[in-house]
Amino acid sequence: GVQTCALPICPADASLAVGDSLIVQMINGGSGAYFAVYRKKSTSSKIDTVVANTYLDAITGKGGFGDPVVLYDQNTKNFILTEFANKNETGSDGLIIAVFEESKINTANYIKSYFFPTSAFPDYPKYGINNGYLYAKTNDFRGNSYAGASAYMVNLAALYSQSPSVSMTRFSLGKSNKYYSMCPVNMAGKAKPKFTQGGLFAYLNPASWSGRSTDQIGFVEINPLTQTMTDLNSIPVNSYSFPA
Repeated sequence: GVQTCALPICPADASLAVGDSLIVQMINGGSGAYFAVYRKKSTSSKIDTVVANTYLDAITGKGGFGDPVVLYDQNTKNFILTEFANKNETGSDGLIIAVFEESKINTANYIKSYFFPTSAFPDYPKYGINNGYLYAKTNDFRGNSYAGASAYMVNLAALYSQSPSVSMTRFSLGKSNKYYSMCPVNMAGKAKPKFTQGGLFAYLNPASWSGRSTDQIGFVEINPLTQTMTDLNSIPVNSYSFPA
């Protein structure tokens, strides 16, 4: 059945993505992110058989540390599996990204993986697919000290082609409150987004931070062609609260 949180590896940080014929689930485990691939029954979305299950770092060869996220790219039928690295094993903090095409699950070496070193520990990584790129956001720490936030982008075609020269572009967001735990918007469906030419990120922008009269949700856009980041207008929303 579906994996559950096994103490002391809690929270499980469960993440799940549903493709045309497969379901991929990831959770935290004793050696970083653990993933399982399930095949759907032909007549429903119920699980039929387990196709694969193992630790992600057993495939990537890079020591994993968890906080997994899995996405499904509906346009290319690729799964994207991610976690952050265990610096004690890799020698550097970093993000681990693995991809595989859904139809190739039963072939040898079906997963291609990448390791992208980072200059600080990339906590709370979140990912989104938009306009041909994979976008990411992290809260960065050096030891116990918050070092600011970072946003990243990676060309999806390069990831899927298994190019050895795939690069990740980083944008430093600084220590502003509003960028803490900011998340990229993930495209759902096959239609091309009309509201942005690049990657869109959403962040909390409450009145207590912004000085405005109402709580807001703010947006940042990253343009992959010009490699620039632009603050967009915030949208007023109903009043909200969150833990300090």
